[in-house]
Amino acid sequence: MIGERTRHALAAAKARGVKLGNPEQAKINRVKAAARAQALRPHIERCIKAGRASSSAIVTDLNARGIATPNGGQWFPMQVHRVRDRLGYDRAGGFCRGENFSAGAGVLAGCAPSTGVASSLTITATSGRIP
Repeated sequence: MIGERTRHALAAAKARGVKLGNPEQAKINRVKAAARAQALRPHIERCIKAGRASSSAIVTDLNARGIATPNGGQWFPMQVHRVRDRLGYDRAGGFCRGENFSAGAGVLAGCAPSTGVASSLTITATSGRIP
């Protein structure tokens, strides 16, 4: 009952043109999440190179090493999955889903489009990896 009233009230406010949410805070949050993901890149790459590419295996490694989440807790697979999306890793530990790679331009497009992180990243033309 309360949820229904809330849903209707939000829909009515939206219909009146009331801007819901805080776009500036959302931008700040995306930048902070991208920075945290970059800080975790070496740990994730180490796991992938060791053949432990699944999110569950990476979780086990992060928790065993005492690397805490941003809130200070333990890691769970979905959190690692989101970090991997921000970094552009696919589920198999490869780099970037839908490798739309143009060696001439040195750009790899299609990385993490839903996260608000840039959808194209500069890479080295010879290796196909982000420097």
